[in-house]
Amino acid sequence: MINNNILLIPLDDRPCNYDFPIKLAKIADCNLIIPDKNLLGNIFRVGNRKKIYKFIESNFKICSSVIISFDTLLYGGLVPSRRNYDTFEEIKSFLSIINEIKNYNKKIKIYANTTIMRISNNNYNEEEKEYWKDYGKEIYKLSYFLHKNKIINQNNYENFSIEEYSDKIPRKIINDYFKGRLKNFFINKEIINLAINKKIDFLSISCDDSGKYGFNVLEKKILKEYCKNFKNIIIYPGADEALLILLTRFINHKGKIKPKFFTLFDCRTKKDKTITIYEGVSIKNTLKSQLKVIGGKIVNDINKCDIVLYFHLLNKSQEDQYLNSIYKKKSYELSTKFIKNEIENIENITKLKDLAIVDIAYANGADKKFTECLLKKINPLNFISYSAWNTAGNTIGTIISHSSIAKFNNKNKLINLEFLIERFLDDYLYQSKLRLEYAKKYLYPISESKLEELKSYFIKESNKFIDNISKNNKLKIKIKKVEFPWNRLFEINVQVIVQYSKKQI
Repeated sequence: MINNNILLIPLDDRPCNYDFPIKLAKIADCNLIIPDKNLLGNIFRVGNRKKIYKFIESNFKICSSVIISFDTLLYGGLVPSRRNYDTFEEIKSFLSIINEIKNYNKKIKIYANTTIMRISNNNYNEEEKEYWKDYGKEIYKLSYFLHKNKIINQNNYENFSIEEYSDKIPRKIINDYFKGRLKNFFINKEIINLAINKKIDFLSISCDDSGKYGFNVLEKKILKEYCKNFKNIIIYPGADEALLILLTRFINHKGKIKPKFFTLFDCRTKKDKTITIYEGVSIKNTLKSQLKVIGGKIVNDINKCDIVLYFHLLNKSQEDQYLNSIYKKKSYELSTKFIKNEIENIENITKLKDLAIVDIAYANGADKKFTECLLKKINPLNFISYSAWNTAGNTIGTIISHSSIAKFNNKNKLINLEFLIERFLDDYLYQSKLRLEYAKKYLYPISESKLEELKSYFIKESNKFIDNISKNNKLKIKIKKVEFPWNRLFEINVQVIVQYSKKQI
């Protein structure tokens, strides 16, 4: 018999990786067994891998499923995976827990995720090794050049001598970087072998901040070829949504649910072919890959779908509005007339179908103009889900997970409303309004005093937003927590409590 216990090892301690899964598990009335945040990695520390290993060992026997981020188990988190100096054998030793679980009980489902190491086109070392502040852009350019010009390829990658091409980068630094990449690459091959041998029931491999050319893109191509004959392995762009959709996979599998989605774009163009900036592939491909993970599918008839996904996009290529703010560049805006036509269409569909808003006009936050027009016409709680954060892959993964669980496993309706309201407060109010204001005004990195000021400002604006929702929906909504988990502008943790008002009861 499948019980409700799920053991989950997050990617790191950020809200999207820690709090989102907890909330969705509660909506579905699943018991999520998850390590304390203090054991996990972040921008300041490496996760305690020995204690995390012990945590899995102590808890897996009472669970139906174990969902693991290998970046945490093997390296101590996503950021530490880029800074790691352990040997290949030291890292590989942590994989032994997989055999331990399967040797105890083959029926325990193991779902896992690993990432292909990103390569950032900047000189910020906040999430990289120290030398990235001086040579990040040059390493990116070299990676792009070597791959685009086929100097490095699938046949020579594993034995490539990179120092011959590093005129602008000290040999010691480029050798260290490439050696670290290859180590992660070979570890990913070991993980794939576990999935090939059915020790891992389903493996997703995420390409973090991918593009058209580069070492990471080449690694993706090599690994795709390596595992192409195995249906329990998938490679797609993303990272922070990965465990959320693996959790949804288990919940859907347990309930024998196969959600059907209908996709809707504005009528002028075939926008599912749009290639988003941090994925390097079309929206259609990103969605298709993530739906495969949760066991869902696209249907071509709106009358036969369970959920409508409305994709809000620009009528040009996607922009990163957060970076635009930092560099004092104005973001492109859609016309008010165009947005009003969109909202009229959305309003008509919400009367007939459960509709989720997938706002990926920009990377890093909602389209403020669109969302403000939307909220003037439609009660936000009329949507089954809403998401507009970070990359298109992150947003799409959150939407399909939340909407699937909200549709078929909404056993805690108030918690479901909490998650929905939190998405509007975070993705719209914070990311597309307040964060951009502060990014424009203050130099990076922002001071702690300015973060405290922003926190007060956010609470004030959030209370205005939720007061309006409370009145219109006969609910009592209170802010439970607001914090900046990594002491920076980029992410915020906002949690609310929703109760029925006395009149509603």
